[in-house]
Amino acid sequence: MSSVLWLFRESELPPNVLLNIPDEDVAHIMTGRSGAERVRRLFRKVQGRRISRTVVATVAQQADYMKRIRGNGGARSDLRNEGIIILGQYEAHREIARQLGLREIPERGESVSVRVCLAEDSSEPGSAMIDGSWWRVAKQEDAEVPAPLLPRIGAN
Repeated sequence: MSSVLWLFRESELPPNVLLNIPDEDVAHIMTGRSGAERVRRLFRKVQGRRISRTVVATVAQQADYMKRIRGNGGARSDLRNEGIIILGQYEAHREIARQLGLREIPERGESVSVRVCLAEDSSEPGSAMIDGSWWRVAKQEDAEVPAPLLPRIGAN
């Protein structure tokens, strides 16, 4: 041990949500027929939690695994009709996560999904202006409505 050069001693490892959800949820996610389906299942099942690129790569089992998250054919556009947004590492997305009152804000290389619904107005706690309207985190009893378009940043 005296010969070890520690680069990060006692550093926190990034969270791996697959290790912290029920086995039956992992099985449901991993039995998807395609990488795209598995990624959709992941973001549908694990909401409000940071999901790293490593987890997405594990689930997608494909070379271009991050493509499975993006809009324009990825989970971001596929889950929109279910009211689910997928926030990424970009500051505009991080700010939306803060305004919505999410406990976990995506860091570099992470994403966080959450189902949203229309808010009454800006005075409603946990509301965020997205795509020209006020939105909040949906409760189980809230009707499912198509989610807003997130600010487009780069190729994401």
